Amino acid sequence: MSNRYLSAPNSVVWDITNRCNLRCRHCYVKAESKGKSGPSIKEAKAIMDQLKKAKVFTLSFSGGEPLMREDLYELLQYATKSFVVDVATNGLLIDEETARKLKATGIAYVQLSLDGLEEAHDYLRGKKGAFQQLMKTTTILNKVGLRFGVTSVVHKRNFDQVREMIELAEEIGAFTIRFYRLIYTGRGKDLSSLDITPLEYKHALEDIYSYQGKIRAVADEAFGFLLHGRENPHQWVGCEAGRTLAGIKANGQVVPCPMFEDPVFYCGKVPDEDFTDIWKNSPVLEKFRELDNIQGRCHDCQYLHQCGGGCRAAVYAKTGDLFASDYRCIVEEIE
Repeated sequence: MSNRYLSAPNSVVWDITNRCNLRCRHCYVKAESKGKSGPSIKEAKAIMDQLKKAKVFTLSFSGGEPLMREDLYELLQYATKSFVVDVATNGLLIDEETARKLKATGIAYVQLSLDGLEEAHDYLRGKKGAFQQLMKTTTILNKVGLRFGVTSVVHKRNFDQVREMIELAEEIGAFTIRFYRLIYTGRGKDLSSLDITPLEYKHALEDIYSYQGKIRAVADEAFGFLLHGRENPHQWVGCEAGRTLAGIKANGQVVPCPMFEDPVFYCGKVPDEDFTDIWKNSPVLEKFRELDNIQGRCHDCQYLHQCGGGCRAAVYAKTGDLFASDYRCIVEEIE
C-alpha cells in the first residue's frame, strides 16, 4: 500500500474536555461530570496557533461535552479566525441564549448526537428523556438559524431504524446525518451485546446509500463502495487516520484518530511539542501510512487498496492487533 498522507491533516478532532453531563454507554473517553477540564485557555490557543501554522483546514471541538467549558465561546471565536469550526455536542445544554452565543462565534455548524429513535437513543445515552430534550434543542437551533448536522452510532437497537432516523433528521432540519460504527473502546468496551453482524451492517448501509431525500445521508466507514460502485479501483475510500485526519486528546496528546485511547498510540503532546513535527515524524503515525502488514482475509483482498483494511481503531479495540482484518467487512455478504 502506498505511503499516502498529506503535509497536514485536513481535519483535527479535538477533545477539548473530558467532562460531560451524561454517561453514555459507548463513550470512548469515559467522560464524567467531574472529569479533567482539558487544556488551559493559554495552552488551547497555543495549540490552535500550531494547527494554523500547519495549515489544518477543519477543527472539530469535541469531548466530553464542549459546553461544559465556561471559556468555550472565547476559544471558538479564536478558532473561527483560522479554521472551519464545528462543535460536537449531545445538545442537552443548549437553550436559546446558548444557541445565539454559539452562532455569534462564527462556527460553521453544531454536530448533534442522535443514536436511534426515542427508546434506543435514551438507552445509549443513559438518560430517560434525552431524546425529547434533543428534539427541543433542534427547534431552538432552527429558530436562531444555527446550522446543525446529526451523527449516529449504529448498534443492535437501532440498525433497523436507520431509514426512519434519516427521515427524522431531515424532518427536524439537519443538513446531514452521518452514521458511525460502534467501537469497543472507553466505556464501550463492554457493549458486545449491542454488536451487529456483517449482514445487519450491510442492511444498514443499504438503507443509508439508497435514501433519496434532501438530506445528505452518509456512513463514516470503509465498505460503502462495495454497494454503491466499484468501478474505480484506485479511489481511496478507507481509514483516514494518520493520513488526512488526526485527533488531539484533552491531555494534549496527538493520536491518529480520536477513537484511539490506548497510550501506545500517543504521538506527541501539544503545545509542548510542535504539531507539524509530530505529524511528519511520529513513528506511530507511520504505522497508519504503511499498512502492508494487515493479515487475514484482508491481506490478499482485491479491495485492500480502496478500503485500507477498514477501521483500524475498531479492529484494535476488539482484537488488540492493529493489523488484524476488519471483522465488520461485508465483502462476503455481496459476492
